[in-house]
Amino acid sequence: MIRPSDPADIARTVTELFAPQLLTLREVIDSHVRTRSHSNLDDIRWPRSTFEIEGSAITIPSVNVAANHGFQEAGDVGSFAPDVHPLCFRVHVHGYSDAFADLRAAGSQRIPLPRNESEGWARAVLGSEWADYAYCLAVVETNPRLKHLPRNDVYVVFVDATGTPVLAPDNTRWNALTFDRVEPHKLAPAPSNTSLIAELVRSGPFVDSTEIRDPRTDPDGGWRVDVVGDPRTLLNDVARETFDRACRSLRIRGAVTSRFRPVRIELKSCLVRVYFEWARNPNLFALTFTLPTSTDDFRGPAVDSPEGFVSTLLLDWMEELETGLAVRGRRTRLDGVLHISSEPPTETTRSAYYVSNVPLHETSGSWLEREGLNTDGAVAAKNDGTLAGWLQAYENNIHGRPYVGHAAAWWTTPSIANFDVLQTVAGTPDSVSGQLIRQMTHTLANAGAHEVHTRFTHSAFAELGYVSDASSGLWLDVTTMP
Repeated sequence: MIRPSDPADIARTVTELFAPQLLTLREVIDSHVRTRSHSNLDDIRWPRSTFEIEGSAITIPSVNVAANHGFQEAGDVGSFAPDVHPLCFRVHVHGYSDAFADLRAAGSQRIPLPRNESEGWARAVLGSEWADYAYCLAVVETNPRLKHLPRNDVYVVFVDATGTPVLAPDNTRWNALTFDRVEPHKLAPAPSNTSLIAELVRSGPFVDSTEIRDPRTDPDGGWRVDVVGDPRTLLNDVARETFDRACRSLRIRGAVTSRFRPVRIELKSCLVRVYFEWARNPNLFALTFTLPTSTDDFRGPAVDSPEGFVSTLLLDWMEELETGLAVRGRRTRLDGVLHISSEPPTETTRSAYYVSNVPLHETSGSWLEREGLNTDGAVAAKNDGTLAGWLQAYENNIHGRPYVGHAAAWWTTPSIANFDVLQTVAGTPDSVSGQLIRQMTHTLANAGAHEVHTRFTHSAFAELGYVSDASSGLWLDVTTMP
């Protein structure tokens, strides 16, 4: 038997052997691109066994190969053009002895695959169009903390919001895509893809990010952060190493969350204040932490070193901010900056009602209409692209039913929102309207509203800083809200 050796020939063989699985895999990947989530993997149409690929190696006997995929948002990985909204798809290609029933049974006993074998399987999974733009990530240094993990070849491709593949920018943080330090190698495009071949000859395997990177970032793609205050030389060794690591880590895009953008780090003795922008909110926020000054300040794994202290701090900030710290925390406005601190835990009674975003699709709000609520304005704004926010309120029980109210707003200019829908079902407590008002106001602020106008009246508006407008009801300057 003559075994193919060229990656493209191996890919064609794998494609023929696994045609049904690859057809389903493309449906799954298209769903990932469309929804930017894993949610549809729970769909009964796509049980995992129907699209994972596992079988005998093409070029070597007595070895099996398993290829699976994953993906992640990639906007923080490098400097992509503003309209790209990239996703990164990864293909992991594993080799193991055919003495094992499958990859799970093989566990950590993996067999290194020849590069042509692994590339062929990766090309089959990605498909010819994506494979032309893909990169192989070769491990040049193993993460010492993760030596117990089995290694395998990893292939990646970046795609835009429509699923069209794009080349990686020249400041891509490749270690954000895998555990080890890696070196990327561009896969050769098919000879028929003459336009890409010409582009690679002209510009190389990476896109020059000089003209497209965010102006708030440095050439390496990290945030441009001012460090001010006391000289770091006044700190002792432990505090100085922790401060330096915090400064380096905070520059990394996505180190806290993609919605967190640090702009200034201020050192006062051993107190560090981090000023940051959040989402598209026009306000400037600040969080504070105290530097450790001796090893006695480390509470043990994982906070057992400056590195552990900083990584744990940023992980805590990520969890707190993504679950609403900027809204629920103690907010103190000083010189135009909203200083945020966590409230101490208190005994609270679970709210009888919950507020969430209305999912946006072709039948959005139909369940609200069945409760007698009018969704015409919100649906019209969704359809014409001016919807700024749409929230729903429902009983906080295991069923999340019934729905009892909703609120919606739309843009009148790119920075001014009109809060024009606030409706509850008869008999609903007035406090639900207050919940909808407070959450909608913060939703609009995070969406980039500088002003919010409304015709409604409620005590919650005054609490948020709305003032009377003789011509149109109430209005809020978001940059003055408490």
